[in-house]
Amino acid sequence: MVGVRPDLRGSGLARELYGRFLAGAAGLGRPVVRAVTSPVNTGSIAFHRAMGFTVSGPHADYDGPGLDRMLFERRT
Repeated sequence: MVGVRPDLRGSGLARELYGRFLAGAAGLGRPVVRAVTSPVNTGSIAFHRAMGFTVSGPHADYDGPGLDRMLFERRT
């Protein structure tokens, strides 16, 4: 899970953390990175789109009954 304190959002920290993670995944031969969030987390959805992730969903009952989720995928 990746999260950034609200007062640091917009500072580029999340982009930096993801950049390091993506580089590490690529270095380990992992061609795809996936993430998940709630459909109401519009900030996360917008951020992942801006980072080049494809977005699909909402996927009904993904985390159990009534727990729909949005799925993200990006090639490293």
